[in-house]
Amino acid sequence: MNPLRSPHTMPHHNAAKTHCPRGHEYTPQNTYSRRTAKGYARRECKTCRRERLAIRAAA
Repeated sequence: MNPLRSPHTMPHHNAAKTHCPRGHEYTPQNTYSRRTAKGYARRECKTCRRERLAIRAAA
């Protein structure tokens, strides 16, 4: 079964999201895509990541 096809799974809902939780759009230019150690696909907003790393570097 492909979990992205079923509308009742979390991967389906997450794949349908167009913006990060802080409101930045998921575009190819603004999105990091990677696989976790367990093989799950993850995406992260580059804008949010830059802000988070800047705060960490300042501390």
